[in-house]
Amino acid sequence: MQSNFILSLLASLAAASTTRAPNFAITASLPPNSPLKAAQGWNLTSYHITPCYDYAVFNNHEGRTFYANGTASNFSSHTSNILSDGGSPPWPWGTIISAANSTDSEGRRNVYINCGLGTPGLEVVSGRRGQAPSVSYGSGEFYVCNSTLLYGPAITLYYREKREETPESCSDVQLKTKCLDDATEHEFQRDSWCQEA
Repeated sequence: MQSNFILSLLASLAAASTTRAPNFAITASLPPNSPLKAAQGWNLTSYHITPCYDYAVFNNHEGRTFYANGTASNFSSHTSNILSDGGSPPWPWGTIISAANSTDSEGRRNVYINCGLGTPGLEVVSGRRGQAPSVSYGSGEFYVCNSTLLYGPAITLYYREKREETPESCSDVQLKTKCLDDATEHEFQRDSWCQEA
């Protein structure tokens, strides 16, 4: 009975610190037994490869600022996308999940932050049952691996379908959204659920 009370209290505390904001950071939430637990709470950012083409990776420094983008119809049909400004002057960069038939040499579906629109249907969902808001796509899961990229190692973000297994030495990850005190506005931007800082 006491454990139910504690769970209820924790759920109400989590819900109390959830709000909506125009801009947010995406942070890594890893399971306690994760082989990559050092990346807990790290921020999502980009790992530059070539102009307009970056891998999505986590680092323990400042990450990118993200925002939800789309028309009212996009949001109601779950075809909106998540953008982040890049370049100088800034222009939209989309968060992109590679297609199921477009995997890397190890069979993984990369997540990129590239020029232009992001993957339709990648969206922020409000936390359920006391959970913090997070980024969601379809019925699959995100995971991270310590990968060797062009300029060295990085905690790299990938996506898999629910029926697929997370590769050994990698870790499932939830993409939590954290509100940012950033008033930058965009034409088709919409406030998203996020955890208050």
